[in-house]
Amino acid sequence: MRRLHLALLVMAGVCACLFVEGTIQAQVLAGPWVQASQERIDKLRKTDLRVMVLDAAGVPVEAASVRAIQRRHAFAWGATITAPEKTPLEKAQDDQDEALLPPMDQPVWRCFSALSLEAISPWAQVQAERGQPQMAHLRKVVDAALQRNLQLRWGGIVSTDVARLPQWAAAGHASELRSAMTEHIRRMTDDFGRDIAQFEPLTQTLDQSPMLERLGVATIRNMYQQAQSRATDAMIGVRIDDAFTGERLRQAVQHVAAWREAFVPIDYIALEVRVGGTLVEAPLTRGIDWIGELGLPVVIVGLQVTGPSDVAAAINLETALRAFYSHPSVTGIYFAEITAPPLSDPLAALLDAEGQPTPAGKVVEGLLHELWWTDTSIPTDDLGNARLRVFAGFYDLEATLPDGSKATTQVWLPRSSDEATIVMQVESSQ
Repeated sequence: MRRLHLALLVMAGVCACLFVEGTIQAQVLAGPWVQASQERIDKLRKTDLRVMVLDAAGVPVEAASVRAIQRRHAFAWGATITAPEKTPLEKAQDDQDEALLPPMDQPVWRCFSALSLEAISPWAQVQAERGQPQMAHLRKVVDAALQRNLQLRWGGIVSTDVARLPQWAAAGHASELRSAMTEHIRRMTDDFGRDIAQFEPLTQTLDQSPMLERLGVATIRNMYQQAQSRATDAMIGVRIDDAFTGERLRQAVQHVAAWREAFVPIDYIALEVRVGGTLVEAPLTRGIDWIGELGLPVVIVGLQVTGPSDVAAAINLETALRAFYSHPSVTGIYFAEITAPPLSDPLAALLDAEGQPTPAGKVVEGLLHELWWTDTSIPTDDLGNARLRVFAGFYDLEATLPDGSKATTQVWLPRSSDEATIVMQVESSQ
């Protein structure tokens, strides 16, 4: 309790300073746990890189300057694409990528390496009428994202909440509903399985026991097996909605454990997180520890962090991001839609009505695009080697020799315990 009071006092002091200064910095938190989280992040999210620089004759070059410029995270930092104002059919007629995707080179959006389609891919929207799926818009969004090398998650394919089903499906008998659900899962994974990294065949399962009983465990297992067999390059997960704290988290752990005991194939847990008040790191970490005991990767989805004020929400957000990003079970973090509306709490927004970062958005920019980001230069030693420890991701590498000649390349550096070696050689002028 004493530690909690101390944490609250420190946070209150930070908030007061921020209010006085009228601004918020990239990193606003300090203290032993912050330093400890940073050490875990460096160990968990970085990889070792060795760059060997050669001149045109193949001779190692001493005192060449090697610059590593990160362009994208390997970690799945993402957000949900806002549902279009136009109908899918109208949107499909627009051939401009800019109209299909958010402005990925602008503040906050430029921090992301992944996108979630869960706001534009619900069954009730994709197939509002029986036998008439409208997927042209989704196909164009997926293609546009793949051209930009963004990782995609579909989210839920079918909800177990009757209110979220197409009316024609919800009105059917149990056997008809099971057949329609299974066919839709099969269709979506057949059509998009090669391009999507993550699917959750069923959602809202924690609160819909009547529907689950109606389906039966054999049908649920079959749905997951069908998805796994068709989307062979994707991960198939179970989503737990708004269940990060308290009794619901305990229920979530039991729910996932029961499905695994029934041999439902599950590759990961998608955990929706919506938190507010005054956050402290320890309970957040304990929550991930608890669900991580299931031995499955955890993807944070629909993330909304709020607080008593916009500045307090920003401080809470850094606390949450540090707790999650420094945890070995967490493999991705996806924000909910980042403007208000449609967020349930406007203080969780990362962008304001003019598209500029809110205090929380500035924290995201500062952490993801500055603190947890690599853009550095280092000279080569007498053997032509430059050794760096960098955040895993996609990089532009530049080597500038003492005579002014240059070598450039692009590399993908996944997280690895082994050092990656890249040879950069100046091309001959002949």
